[in-house]
Amino acid sequence: MVTKVDIHPGTSQKGEYGNIMDNLFLTSSQDWTVKLWNANNTEEPIFTFESGEDAIYDVQWSPVHPCIFACVDEEGHIDIWDIQKRDGPL
Repeated sequence: MVTKVDIHPGTSQKGEYGNIMDNLFLTSSQDWTVKLWNANNTEEPIFTFESGEDAIYDVQWSPVHPCIFACVDEEGHIDIWDIQKRDGPL
């Protein structure tokens, strides 16, 4: 079950990434994952982020940096991710 959807604030974060980020959104779910999607192709996610063994209840893009987002699990742990570095939370 999806617990949260957060649309990338691309129009307010143009900078060096231009319009590339405008169609991205994140979903968090009870299957312990956060998924990165492109709104133009929702058949499968671009990438799946796994951070533990607890349901993820919230996810949100950074209002400052276009490649960073945070998620929080059912235990209250917060992970911060950089989509440029897919090897694990920061």
